[in-house]
Amino acid sequence: MPKTVRTLWPGNQVPISILLDDPTPCRNPMWYEFPDDGHEAVVPLAFAARFADMCERTGAAGKFSLVPCPGAQGRVDQALPGIAADDLERFLSLVRERIAPRWSIGPEMLTHGNAIDLATGQVLPMREDVWAARQDERTLTRYIAHALRILVDAGFKPTGVTSPWSFGVEVEDAYTGAITTALREVCDARVGWYFLRSDAISPTVAPRPMRIDLERGSALISIISGQRDWLWETQYGEPAYIDTALSR
Repeated sequence: MPKTVRTLWPGNQVPISILLDDPTPCRNPMWYEFPDDGHEAVVPLAFAARFADMCERTGAAGKFSLVPCPGAQGRVDQALPGIAADDLERFLSLVRERIAPRWSIGPEMLTHGNAIDLATGQVLPMREDVWAARQDERTLTRYIAHALRILVDAGFKPTGVTSPWSFGVEVEDAYTGAITTALREVCDARVGWYFLRSDAISPTVAPRPMRIDLERGSALISIISGQRDWLWETQYGEPAYIDTALSR
């Protein structure tokens, strides 16, 4: 037996999977959530194009979540108030053609804001994570399925979901059952993922199988972030600290 074991990574480089949250077509998601805090409203299409350029240049890949109904204002598969139809389609085409081939696409639930009553279409006076904490598997399944259908109708093939804030953490058993059912019914996906938890302490963080159904041949995997959000401060004009997470 050898005394030491070395891990040899492809290309002699440690792979990193990027968890990219909150993209909304042509708008800053923080502007939807905090419209009075002075956040820039418009994100030029050129910014998304530059991101796609970087992905193609470097081979970057990971999880890319889209908000189906940003700020509970319109739907990405139909129309968004204040965004020209051509700009919306150009954004969606860019993501479909240049990002989706390498990235796992999924909704960051429905609005990443206040929840919507699906029966009436009315916006509820509570955030989605607060609403989710009071739901059962049936209502969560309907809500998640609606978010998935919007992305499917926009031309995507979702393979999982991202939790806005801590959506579903209080009822995670019902939540994982709802995700599994919604992915199967809407996307015909037998293997899926969800992003809810992070762990910035453990030296290594492996994905966790949460639902295994050998009879159906299906599985749901919890994708766990192994680091803090190194880019969070950039929205307040501070520099990114991503380099501190990298070593050779």
